Amino acid sequence: MNQKFKTALLFLILPLLAVAQSVITGTIKDASTGLPVPSASVLVKGTSNGTATDFDGNYTLNNVPDGAVIIFSYIGYTTQEVVYTGQSTLDVALAENPSELDAIVLIGYGSIKQENVTSAQETIKSEEFNKGAITSPGQLIAGKAAGVQVTAASGRPGDGPVIRVRPGSTLSGSQDALYVVDGVPLDQSNASLNSINPNDIESITILKDASATAIYGNRASNGVVLITTKKANFSSDLKVRYDVQFAVEKVDNYIDVLTGDEFRQMVADQGRDTSILGDANTDWQDAIYQNGTRAIHNLTIEKGYDNTSIRASLGYNNEHGTLQRSGYERASLSLNVIQKLLDNKLKLTFTSQLAQEEIRNADTGAVGAQWFLTRHSPYLVVMTFMVDILNIQTLQVLSLMLLEIL
Repeated sequence: MNQKFKTALLFLILPLLAVAQSVITGTIKDASTGLPVPSASVLVKGTSNGTATDFDGNYTLNNVPDGAVIIFSYIGYTTQEVVYTGQSTLDVALAENPSELDAIVLIGYGSIKQENVTSAQETIKSEEFNKGAITSPGQLIAGKAAGVQVTAASGRPGDGPVIRVRPGSTLSGSQDALYVVDGVPLDQSNASLNSINPNDIESITILKDASATAIYGNRASNGVVLITTKKANFSSDLKVRYDVQFAVEKVDNYIDVLTGDEFRQMVADQGRDTSILGDANTDWQDAIYQNGTRAIHNLTIEKGYDNTSIRASLGYNNEHGTLQRSGYERASLSLNVIQKLLDNKLKLTFTSQLAQEEIRNADTGAVGAQWFLTRHSPYLVVMTFMVDILNIQTLQVLSLMLLEIL
């Protein structure tokens, strides 16, 4: 009797277990873009029962008991835990986690976890960029990447900084890195980062070692600078943003020299005739320098639809240098459009960067000329007085000797 009771009880429990162990299907998508997340992990907490999503973000999980906690996770996204209450379909939208994204490394042909990277690389995101009225993309990462030198080519407006990723590998050729903007390498002979509006840049990744040559060839022998521009999110509201930045520059350290009156008095104290020195008191440093100004205007428009995202930006930069008549002017237009087709199986990206630049070059020789006049004028005057004593040939020899000494 007892054995028959146990057998009957077993037959009653088995159907209940069959009902309790259910099959769940669903789709995992990106919360911001709505795109499927392939290879995402789906796991019953505390067990080894799990699966992964396919290319379209779909998954099927078997033998899930009621009340079980299901973990949905993927690198770069915030992990979600959902309690199973008998639903047959369970769709999840994962939100990006910026702290987790730091562990993702973008390389020339894909993305991998940072711990698995064997090459030397570094990524600087927009929130880490240098702040201020910046006109060149190189200025965004100055001092931000270890071992990468970003130095000013000159003080002339419009001259972008020189970026050195590694010590030069050539004595006669170019030592510039290869610049790649949204996957498109720039022509190294005509590459100008100044044509890119810094306001349009999302991140800059630097590939430092020679392994980058496996992707880009010998053009990458001096390192690679990967620039990713900003794009709008899908299913996002219309955003219109305008910002303006203004900066003032001035020459802070003038050479300490005598005024015209002070110099004439010094000559007079030596019993010399000062009539040939005139009566002018020209400050040549003040004459060639001015207060520089820099104005930067940016207008950005973004809109995201279910299958389309559009971002357009217009930038205008006008800079007056500290040297008289020097300046730089740039107008730029950027357009990024992403279109999803075939049920998100195909994505088309259109990127356009247009820029018109005008560089107003001043006479940089004026800097050396004013320094020579203010620094060496006492010696020139002494040489003038010697005309009354020495012949022309002797004066020429003495002049050369004095210039060698100076």
